Amino acid sequence: MELYNWKSYETDVTSLFSKIEGAIVEHNVKEVGVISQTERQLDIRISYPMKIDLGQGFEIPIPIKIIVDCKAYKAPLDVKQIEEIIGLREDVQANLAIAITPMGVSKAGRERGKAGGVYPITVTGDLIALQHGLEIPDFEHCLMCEHGYVSMRSRLTGYCDYCGGLHLSCPDCGEIIGIDESQFNTGVKCGAECGVVFYVPTGEKGSIGEVEVYDSLDCMLMTKAFEKTTKRLSEEQVSKIIGKTKWQHWQVELPTIDLTELGLMEWGEGYFYLTEDGEEIVREIINKAETAIYY
Repeated sequence: MELYNWKSYETDVTSLFSKIEGAIVEHNVKEVGVISQTERQLDIRISYPMKIDLGQGFEIPIPIKIIVDCKAYKAPLDVKQIEEIIGLREDVQANLAIAITPMGVSKAGRERGKAGGVYPITVTGDLIALQHGLEIPDFEHCLMCEHGYVSMRSRLTGYCDYCGGLHLSCPDCGEIIGIDESQFNTGVKCGAECGVVFYVPTGEKGSIGEVEVYDSLDCMLMTKAFEKTTKRLSEEQVSKIIGKTKWQHWQVELPTIDLTELGLMEWGEGYFYLTEDGEEIVREIINKAETAIYY
């Protein structure tokens, strides 16, 4: 089952690979298989002119051919799907195949891929949005009354000029959602399945306070820890959760730093613990999300 529109997913992934300096990146290529002798469709073909430097001005050019297969599915790829990509790689004589998916690959699928020259990369929708850069829209049709237009007053919030309905723009994926009064003071998940949770607090006489935004990774870690009686996660569990988000590609520092700096979780003896403040946040906001956090 598809999670994203496959055509736009392929286009977005092609755009990401087009950033490779010196590579020729082609989208939706047809090529006759060496083994099958039939025309095969390649989502993305990458030609990379690798060179081996022997010194003294001598270089040996070695052209590298990589195919990229995009699977915009709602579940991790399994062994059968990886074997299909292996067969495609062998048929078109590619040096390497890359399996791109928003939900990752099963353990068995990853092991099969190692033996067959298929390298899995998880590319989530919020990672794509981050790479493209998000622009603040000038106007959007109201999602609540469908008569007016929404003027975005900031990168995060906007109001309909007809009904006054509050709209939020997701800082991770750019999705715009409408929020009615019944959703104030509770967690509301972004409708694009990127995992972000919004919280719209109200003050005296129903006035709207500052909108709070919780990152997908933070939500996953806090919610998963909250479900456990020990209120903690092992390093292995933390790594597994990170692997489901765009933060798996982050190389600067441990992506749990936001939670530790806010005092919501802390590391100790190989475990990642929820603090008292963290438990309160989960209890009052994240666990009340309109839709459960997707793992």
